[in-house]
This record gives sequence, structure tokens and C-alpha cells, in this order.
Amino acid sequence: MVTAGLIHYVLNLLHITVHIRDVCVFLAPVFSGLTAISTFLLTRELWNQGAGLLAACFIAIVPGYISRSVAGSFDNEGIAIFALQFTYYLWVKSVKTGSVFWTIGCCLSYFYMVSAWGGYVFIINLIPLHVFALLLMQRYSRRVYIAYSTFYVVGLVLSMQIPFVGFQPIRTSEHMAAAEPPIHPSIHPSTYPPTHPSTHPSIHPSIIHPPTHPSIHPSLPPSIPPSIHHPSIHPSIHPSTYPPSIHPSTHPSIHPSIHPPIHPSIHPPIPHPSIHPSIHPSIHQ
Repeated sequence: MVTAGLIHYVLNLLHITVHIRDVCVFLAPVFSGLTAISTFLLTRELWNQGAGLLAACFIAIVPGYISRSVAGSFDNEGIAIFALQFTYYLWVKSVKTGSVFWTIGCCLSYFYMVSAWGGYVFIINLIPLHVFALLLMQRYSRRVYIAYSTFYVVGLVLSMQIPFVGFQPIRTSEHMAAAEPPIHPSIHPSTYPPTHPSTHPSIHPSIIHPPTHPSIHPSLPPSIPPSIHHPSIHPSIHPSTYPPSIHPSTHPSIHPSIHPPIHPSIHPPIPHPSIHPSIHPSIHQ
């Protein structure tokens, strides 16, 4: 009735004289044509233009809808089927684009559906089931997250403005399918790239899979000997970095165990006058 009254008011503003009874008689046939258009748009968005034309032809001749869209049939289903199809079209459009603009349009169409017919529970249950199917198919993305989050919040608030609905969306079991909060794509496993998380550039491979030997680590420069890069030996104290004069094999203070013992009988000390003056008395004469 609100739709018929609004159409009558707009026609009078345009100086088109029409009786309110004529508006009520032709309301259902006009909306049946809009239903065919919305069905075409929905099917074209899902498949292609040819399938959309075929679906529009089917919805125009289906017997169950003809009985509710003939002239003089002033019932809720005359405009509710159009609102149903148009809401689904805007939902698919918002999921594909991830645009808040299309999602707000979907919410407004859902609000019109709630105000026209009590079968709005089909929408509020089928859309969450669609999102759940996308989760199972690992097709959940940021676009779906934006579309469903906006639709759930705005659509829920708008539907609660209808007097006969009130707080039913959060109290009754008919709306339980939409009660689960959306999952952010950044924490859902289905949004991980095909590779393992250990290959993520922010995670160093050595943290998750430490190499067995640093010589095969890809980050090491090839010009440096692999033996220097052992994690337990600092390059400054590694034997390969010592100069030849103090190499551990020739310096007994560093590695005395590998230096051969010195026997006085084999290696006698070299005499020096300042140290052993009694050995060469002729020098001091």
C-alpha cells in the first residue's frame, strides 16, 4: 500500500491525473515486468547475457508467478518477488566488486523486501549460506568480507525499523544463519598463498627450517669460505683466519697439545754472553 500511495503521489507531482484505484490495479503487472528485468540482470551476472534472456522469459511465463501478477492482484507477492530477485542481483554484484556502494544498495533492497513480505527470511538465511559455501570452496576473500560485513550490519539495523519485525532478527531462530560473525580474510587459512607460510618473505627460512650447514645458506656470499660461517665459530677466531706467524700449529701458547715437545738434549739452548757469561769466559777477558 505504501508503494501504491507513493506512486500515486509522484504521478500527481508530475501533473499526471490518475486514480489511486488504477494504480493498485496495475501495480502487480508493472512489478512483474521489473521482476523479469531483475532476473535477467541476476542471471547475466552469474552466467552470460543469453542465459539472462532465457531466465527472463521463464520468469515471465511461470504459472506460479502469473497468478500473483495479473491486473487487479493487489498482494504482497506482486512486489516481493521483484525485491527478492533484485536483492540477490545486488548481492552478487557487491561480492564480485567488493564495493560498499553496491552493498548499501543491496541493504536498501533488502529493507524494501522486509517491509513488503515476511519471506525476507529467505534472503537473510541464503546469503550467509552462500558465504559459508565460499569458505568451504576456499574462495573467501576481502571482497566477500566487506560485502557481508556491511550487509549484515546495515541490513540488520534497517530491518529492525519495520514495526512488525522489531527485534526478531536477533531473538528468533529463523535468523540464526546470519548470527555468525564474518571472518577476516587475513586470519582465515583459505586465504594463504599456495606455498607454505614458511616461504613468506617476512619469515626467514632459517627460523622455521634451520639449514644443516651454513655453507649451503643462500644468503652467504660465495666468495667467503664456507668454513668461516659456522654458527659456533666467529670469523675473528677461526683458525683459517690466523696469519701464518701465529697459526695454532706453530704457536704453542694457543694449541700446546699439537706442538711437539722440546727436549734439551736434542735442541740445546743457544748461548748468549749476557745470559750465560760462564759458558764463554774468553769473551769477557
